Amino acid sequence: MRGTFNSPNYPGDYLIMKRCTWRINVPKGFRISLKFNDFRTEDCSDYVQIFDGNPVNDSLVGKFCGFSKPGKIISTSSLMTVKFFSDGSGNFRGFSADYWAVNKSKII
Repeated sequence: MRGTFNSPNYPGDYLIMKRCTWRINVPKGFRISLKFNDFRTEDCSDYVQIFDGNPVNDSLVGKFCGFSKPGKIISTSSLMTVKFFSDGSGNFRGFSADYWAVNKSKII
């Protein structure tokens, strides 16, 4: 199982005042590997949050912004949540990301 998702309007500039959530689920017994192919947001006014699981109950992996692409992220379970926030000022092209299911027994 694999997929791709992008910020709104990618590769064009995302709109101001956007709030987006992607919930990634893979079959039980697998984890999620997430890789950003492109990443351009307004430096820490617009950002991406990644949660290992559900954002209500589980841990924040990180908050990412600017032009530095996050490294590959691997979940500890079969659920990951990605949130994108933009404010009312500058906007950029945003991001493009790929994810795929990884068998837990094959992660080193």
